[in-house]
Amino acid sequence: QHDDKILAAGYDRYYTTNFKNAFVVIRYTADGLLDSSFATNGKMMYNFGNGNAIANAIKVQADGKIVVAGRSSAPGLIGMASIRLNMDGSLDTTYGTNGAVITAVGTTNDFALGIYLHSDGRIVLGGASYLSSFQRMALVRYHSDGNIDTSFAANGVLIAAIAGENIYCNQIETDSASNYLVSGNVTNITS
Repeated sequence: QHDDKILAAGYDRYYTTNFKNAFVVIRYTADGLLDSSFATNGKMMYNFGNGNAIANAIKVQADGKIVVAGRSSAPGLIGMASIRLNMDGSLDTTYGTNGAVITAVGTTNDFALGIYLHSDGRIVLGGASYLSSFQRMALVRYHSDGNIDTSFAANGVLIAAIAGENIYCNQIETDSASNYLVSGNVTNITS
């Protein structure tokens, strides 16, 4: 983070009886101590509809707001999931629905692994979606308010496939012509 504080995102178990997981964001001081000025004693947790949620990526916008992305598998709320936090760790309610967005790209197992932040506030999530028996690389672009940017690809969603392969997007950058440069991994499942 720009003030030398350190952010980490992942998941934490919030309901041990049924092993439910939630997004967790932790902020540390430059000395590696929990930053008590962030959320609740340095830790913020968020679950989507009392289901499982795992955060895989985190980025800080130029204005200091924090975008966190991953997946939600809550019943009826399955898809690429993201939240945006204010600098103090509270949900930014101007983003999506009360600070959260879920986008179902395929029918099951959608997840985000990478985030790209445009200078104009647009947000791109990259990851994968399970379609036709394979994981397909998926990119979704949003306006700064969390609504899908339908001017991008097919109604805001780009799917890429390689026959017989599972492919994932882990990182997104742009070149000097503003083209997206996407990196990830490929797993051959036919051999």
